[in-house]
Amino acid sequence: MKLTPQYVSSLARRWRSRRVRRATVPHGFILMYHRIASPIVDPWNICVSADNFAAQMQVLAEIADIVPLEVLPDSLRSGRRSRAVG
Repeated sequence: MKLTPQYVSSLARRWRSRRVRRATVPHGFILMYHRIASPIVDPWNICVSADNFAAQMQVLAEIADIVPLEVLPDSLRSGRRSRAVG
């Protein structure tokens, strides 16, 4: 794709509108882990050890509400201004 002035301008408008939406509309983040395990071989490097997973959840809990995925939509609809991770 060629970076024409029109295209760059379009990207800038979308970026600005996204920033406004994120600042005004409650939203959450969905994390997906492929596998929580400590295998001997992990050729695709997709496993997270149980200790690392626990440490990651602890850090996330300090900055966001960790909720099950099925609770996330209701949590966001309630209008809470906190961060939610499903």
